[in-house]
Amino acid sequence: MRELALRLSLFGRALAVTVAVGRLPVRLASADALVRVAAAQTPEIRENLDAALDCLADFADRAQAAGAYLLCFPEGFLQGYLLHEETARRHALDLASPAFAAVLDRFPKTGPTLVVGLIEVERGCLYNTAVVVERSVLIGRYRKTHLLRGEAIFTPGAESPGL
Repeated sequence: MRELALRLSLFGRALAVTVAVGRLPVRLASADALVRVAAAQTPEIRENLDAALDCLADFADRAQAAGAYLLCFPEGFLQGYLLHEETARRHALDLASPAFAAVLDRFPKTGPTLVVGLIEVERGCLYNTAVVVERSVLIGRYRKTHLLRGEAIFTPGAESPGL
């Protein structure tokens, strides 16, 4: 089993990271904490928010049972990795909207903190965004800054997460 060592910040705490490359759980360790991180390898769900939220709840239950503190979902998970602009706009979510509040209300109220990829719209711009949700509360977001050639429908994010 290969290992990869990194340093990062998780919710303002500096952590030393050892990631096992393979099928073993990923663990983050600092001098005073052990944090289990889970990655959701999900089926591709496109244009079906209800199915995506059901899948999210199932993976969150399994991650909680395994003792995970943080569960990461794929890029574009919530609506699907949509690259056709008209389709993406039809399914995009404004994070300040009642529609997104209703989505958050369907997130698990207990269990791991979730990082979920979605298509965001704000002031007419589409973003490839990852949101951080803890107990159904939005606590952060990251808009992808370095877009691939095929992601031209998205506006690059302007903020970098602090380390």
